[in-house]
This record gives sequence, C-alpha cells and structure tokens, in this order.
Amino acid sequence: MRHLFDVERDLPVFGRNLAEAIAWCADRATPSDAGDRLWTTALRPRQLAERPTYAEIQAAYRQPVGRRGPYLEPAAAFEAFRPPVRAAIVAQVVSARSRCLRDQGRYPSNVRLDVAGGRLLLFDPEASLADGAAEDITHGFFDGNNMPAWDTWVAYSHDAERDALREELRRAGDRAWTSLDFVDALVSWVPPGLLHLVNEGVEVNPEECIKWADTVDTRLTRALRRAGLLSAERDR
Repeated sequence: MRHLFDVERDLPVFGRNLAEAIAWCADRATPSDAGDRLWTTALRPRQLAERPTYAEIQAAYRQPVGRRGPYLEPAAAFEAFRPPVRAAIVAQVVSARSRCLRDQGRYPSNVRLDVAGGRLLLFDPEASLADGAAEDITHGFFDGNNMPAWDTWVAYSHDAERDALREELRRAGDRAWTSLDFVDALVSWVPPGLLHLVNEGVEVNPEECIKWADTVDTRLTRALRRAGLLSAERDR
C-alpha cells in the first residue's frame, strides 16, 4: 500500500487527515500537559516505543548518563527508518486516530481544507541532531529526537525530485546541496492554544529540523499555500 504523500495527487486525503487531527487535538491539551495528552497510547505505531510521561522524562535526564535507562537510547527511532516505512508509520497513526474518532462519535461531519486557527509544522527527520532542547522547553510536545507528538500527525512527504537534485549537487561537490532541506517532511497540525509553546521549541532547535510550514519553500509548501493552508502574512 502506498503511504507517501504526493502533494498534487493526495490533497483531498491531506484535507481529511487534517480535519481528523483538528477534531482529535483541538481541545485535548494545554501548554502544561502537551507532553502527556498528545501522545495517546491507542495511537502508538507498533514500530515506535511507548512514550514515557513527561515526569518520567525529566527524571531520566536528572540521572547520571549511565543510569538513564533505555528512553534516551531508543531501540527504534522514527528517523532510523527509510521514508516508505516512516510513511507507513504515519499512516498507522492516522488510521488509529480515525477509528478512535468514529468509535467515540466524534468524527468530523465537515471535512474541508482549513487549519482552524492552528498552524502546520514540518519535521525533517534526516536533519535532527536529537539534542533534546525542544523536548524540554515544550514540556514534551517534541520528543528527544525533535519528533512532534503523534496525535498531531497529518502526513509524511518525500520529495523525490528535490532528493535527486540534492544528490546530484552533492556528487558534484556543490555545497548548495546543503540548503535543500525538508526533502522529507512529517507534517503536523498545532492547535491554536499551543502555538506559542511549540514556537519556543522551534526557536531553540539549532539544526532547524523543525519549522513552521509557512516559513519553508518546497514543492510541498507551495501546494499547501495554493490550497490556502498557509497564512499569507507568515510567508517569506
């Protein structure tokens, strides 16, 4: 089954996933409990480890390095997988969330392309340095590898054309290849009430592997902008 998101072909699917993320996350968390309320166990993909509570994460970081346990050295991190597997992982979350919404009688009756006052966020798993700064300042909305909470996931995109250009430049010794970021992008929806908190995580991320979608210029974001999902006033 194909799970990689093609922005031109799959925009209706993106809209449905987005509407489901909004219905699930809109009133689910506050800034103080984002690290616990947006990593729902029922949505956890089978390839990824169970998410500890934020209190457990803080306790682990207070321990000496040799006693911090498996959390800080996970057996399988999202970025360790190839893009097709990452896309399948995201699809698992989307499917589980959709099922939970239907089971709870909360499935959105009006599916339309709208960010509902929130904002789309991109995570580039290829660029993460796993420094933990964003995890700490956002009370666990991001994990130690800078991956956003899975409840908020919308789609996974891999830009094959951008990837090929980057590889061509790299082989030619042209340093311009380093500016071609977000070949891979995990797209999440951030609720209005968490925008300030998540922005703090974006600002402390030194490698810039997490960015607001409206600050990035790729084939993906250009299509999202044309669809009216990126605020014009935030455009570069």
